[in-house]
Amino acid sequence: MADILYHYCSTDALHAIMSTGKIRLSSMKLSNDHKEGQWIIDAVKRKYASGIPTPEISLILKYLTKCATDFSAMAFCLSEIPDLLSQWRGYADDGHGFCLGFSKAVLEKVCSDSFLDLSEITYMSINDEIVIDEYISNILNLVRDIDILLYLTEDEALNFFSSMETTYIDQLDDAREDIIEAFSTATDNFFKYKSPSFKEEKEWRIIYSDYGLNNLSFRPSRNRIIPYKEINIKKYRDIFSEIFIGPRNITPENVLADMVSSYGFSRPKIVRSSSTYR
Repeated sequence: MADILYHYCSTDALHAIMSTGKIRLSSMKLSNDHKEGQWIIDAVKRKYASGIPTPEISLILKYLTKCATDFSAMAFCLSEIPDLLSQWRGYADDGHGFCLGFSKAVLEKVCSDSFLDLSEITYMSINDEIVIDEYISNILNLVRDIDILLYLTEDEALNFFSSMETTYIDQLDDAREDIIEAFSTATDNFFKYKSPSFKEEKEWRIIYSDYGLNNLSFRPSRNRIIPYKEINIKKYRDIFSEIFIGPRNITPENVLADMVSSYGFSRPKIVRSSSTYR
């Protein structure tokens, strides 16, 4: 298990993290992977594309489709692997940036304090029956525990819950907070599964559902406006274990170390990339 998780970024992004003492969780639906949040849903739908699903499975598919349409998640992406050329090229300004090594133990503390979820990504085939069946089982438990009446007619709901000791109809108002929490759980889970084509990244994510979020900020990209949420890390002085300098970055090691400590963080180990990429 990794003790350090790495975030590849541009020079501007590293400076922003240090100078503001904040990291940004950005909208995953506006990432560079158009299947973000959709991979596990596509797998479930494919499994039941032929044949007639049970009433419970039909409701799960309806529930997943509704959640996928209405909700997204914010995330801060990390990797178990430092100094990986494909990551330098894809996420660190073509090797001109940096790779920040975060202490996993401190990140877990950040997530606990801020009600966030630090999760390892599962890379799965679209036909991975074991992963799909496990996910369906979890969702089935979820929809039994929340007020899915919001998405069903009364007759459908009564039929679905006919085997239960109590119906949820009289508990609709009391269930509002549970519904929001359940949607957050479900949508967070959407973003924990990816195509095996990304497997070399060995990705982890800090995830937070954007359902009901307030005080979002927005930043421009070349062809999109991206919502994000900032998380303050200023008080976690030992959050950086090491920082790699990109293969095309000429910053002296002592300058980088001085900058980090000048913003109040503990001085991390500085490593220059071993890649010969120029």
